[in-house]
Amino acid sequence: AEGAAVLKPAYERVGPLVAEAVAPPNTARARQGVARVEVLNGTTWPNWAYLAADRLLWEGFDVVNVQQADRTDYQQTTVTDFNRTEKGSPVSHLAAVMRVDEASVVVSDTARDDVDFRVIIGYDYNPCYKSYWRAVHGATATQ
Repeated sequence: AEGAAVLKPAYERVGPLVAEAVAPPNTARARQGVARVEVLNGTTWPNWAYLAADRLLWEGFDVVNVQQADRTDYQQTTVTDFNRTEKGSPVSHLAAVMRVDEASVVVSDTARDDVDFRVIIGYDYNPCYKSYWRAVHGATATQ
């Protein structure tokens, strides 16, 4: 009445998402050296860099710096690779965790001693998306 709405949760779908959220990271992948990552928030949405950093920590990355980016109008999340090593590089895993396609991964011309990768969070970043969602709902499900 009067435009009010009640949302009823689909409990059969909530359980698996909560289980994944509290589960430890996948340890089936080959162990590589711990990659040092800095995460910068390129949006006006507060704390998004911290949400991404938390996800990266769960995935085994060493987050060494979290702060605001140089500007707040990044539309797409980007990964910069300062490591410049192809063999054994965790860049593909990092890109998969951040859901970044190859076009958004940039290899830097200069190496850094303090960090291997930089992630700049853009407006396309969805901190609530979990890989389990696709497994449960299919590849064509709306995120």
